[in-house]
Amino acid sequence: MKISFKKRTGSKNIISYLRPSLPDRWIEADCFLILHDLSHYAIETKLAYQSAFWGLIKSGIHPSVFENKEARDKMLISNEAWYAECLANLFVIEITQGAFEDFNEVFHQSLKQMNKNIPDLHLITNEINEIRDYYKELVNAWKMLEPNKEMVLHF
Repeated sequence: MKISFKKRTGSKNIISYLRPSLPDRWIEADCFLILHDLSHYAIETKLAYQSAFWGLIKSGIHPSVFENKEARDKMLISNEAWYAECLANLFVIEITQGAFEDFNEVFHQSLKQMNKNIPDLHLITNEINEIRDYYKELVNAWKMLEPNKEMVLHF
C-alpha cells in the first residue's frame, strides 16, 4: 500500500491511501493526525505488525471508520491494534513533551486504561529506541517538507 502525506498551507493536510485492487481513499488531516499516523507507521513497521492500524487500512477498512467512535467501537481488533494505538499516543506525547523515564511502566498503565483485558506487552529498550529514532526521522522529514509536496511511505 502506498501512503501519501501531502502538506498544505491554509487548509488541512491530505493523507491518501493507494491500495492494490481496492478503491483509493483520502482524508483531510490536521497536524496531530499526521503525527499520530506517522507514529503508527514507525511502530508497526519496526515491530512488524500486520493487523494494527496500517494493516487494517491495507486490508480494506475505510480510514473514516477510525474517526467515528460508534463504528470504531463495533470493530473487533487484534491485540496488535490495541498495543499500536496505545504506543502511538505515547510516542506522540514523547515527541512533543520529552521521553518518559520508564516507558514500559507508562505503557502498561495506559494500556490497562484503554482495555484492562488485554495481555501486557513488554518492549525491550532496543525496540523502544528503534521506534523513537525512526519516528523522529519521519517527523523531521514531515517538518522539512515544503507546502504542496508529499511524503510517500509504503506498507
